[in-house]
Amino acid sequence: MRFLVIIFALVAVICAYPVQNVEQKWAEYKQQYGKNYDPKEDAFRMDLFRATLEMVEEHNKKYAAGEVTFEMGLNDFADWTFEEKQHLFGVPINSIEKQWSDFKTEFGKTYEPKEDAMRKEIFQKNLEKIEAHNQKYEAGEVTYEMGLNNFSDWTPAEIEGLLGYSAFNQKWNNYKSQFDKSYSEEEDAMRKELFRETFDMIEAHNKKYEAGEVTYKMGLNQFSDWTAEEKQKLFGFGRSDSVWDNYKEKYGKAYSPEEDSMRKEIFTKTLETIEAHNKKYAAGEVTWTMGLNQFSDWTPEELKHL
Repeated sequence: MRFLVIIFALVAVICAYPVQNVEQKWAEYKQQYGKNYDPKEDAFRMDLFRATLEMVEEHNKKYAAGEVTFEMGLNDFADWTFEEKQHLFGVPINSIEKQWSDFKTEFGKTYEPKEDAMRKEIFQKNLEKIEAHNQKYEAGEVTYEMGLNNFSDWTPAEIEGLLGYSAFNQKWNNYKSQFDKSYSEEEDAMRKELFRETFDMIEAHNKKYEAGEVTYKMGLNQFSDWTAEEKQKLFGFGRSDSVWDNYKEKYGKAYSPEEDSMRKEIFTKTLETIEAHNKKYAAGEVTWTMGLNQFSDWTPEELKHL
């Protein structure tokens, strides 16, 4: 799969390209993004652009050789300084610098300056994702925290090579085939990450099942690459929250946050089945009504063992 990585590059200037070639690319770049500088700033910005261009082209040679799995490209920030990008994305420079330094110290990492800049950028992006996720955790929107580890400054290609994601990609392709799913390249990448999160959560849960820590197994379904918002819209979780709370109170049920989410989803599907059936009863299409009971949040496997 080809990915175009929009890169906020910040590297030192190495004059490896013919001046005319860089000047031509620089002129095209300024025209494309509507940039215009006075002569002094133009020279300064062109040096920044040259450094970014060199790193992008060097990376894309590796892509062409099959050494990495994604391409890089230029964007509006290719002639920006590190400080300008830090200011734009709202991350205090000193904070990032300290966290990056602490991270390298903790995991014993040292890089030459050019690679250090690249690794720090990856680290910062991962740090921002972790902080955004953990805000959801604090708000009760997800059931687990995330943290930094030894791989937090690795590229996707490096992680894939370490963890054998070729096998995971096969699982993803099998899943899409099973449920007849097909996406554009951009959406496929997004859906695969959602699927990966679901897959990892199921694997972790089923290890608990094998250890006797929980009483049910989990599995993939057609919703395993859906966002939380899509599931909520389909299953009407907002609508059924009060019904779910009343149901648990009536039958004396209490669950951990992770199990509560799973049970509520089962309950919501049961509730929708009941409501659809009772509409048929009201229309005279069937001769009996359905209702909730203490088993309305049980899995099919649990019901089989009654």
